[in-house]
Amino acid sequence: MSATAPTTDEGPEPGKWVETKAKLENGYKYCAILACVAGFGAIFWFVILPEFCEANATAATGHYARSHPRHLGFLPPKLGPPFP
Repeated sequence: MSATAPTTDEGPEPGKWVETKAKLENGYKYCAILACVAGFGAIFWFVILPEFCEANATAATGHYARSHPRHLGFLPPKLGPPFP
């Protein structure tokens, strides 16, 4: 029985698990960054952008566009004019 427990560097290919672990951690980091970018992109596309387009669409048609998040019920109605 050995006095010390085996480390991750022991075995037929020393350092293999350490390299793999580093690659996995980098992959998780890139995945998290991509998820944040996608989330902010979705918020911009479905919430912020329609708010900026709302004044023109409402002025031209008199109502929200059918694809607007407020028309679809995703956002509560506004309690004032779109732009002060």
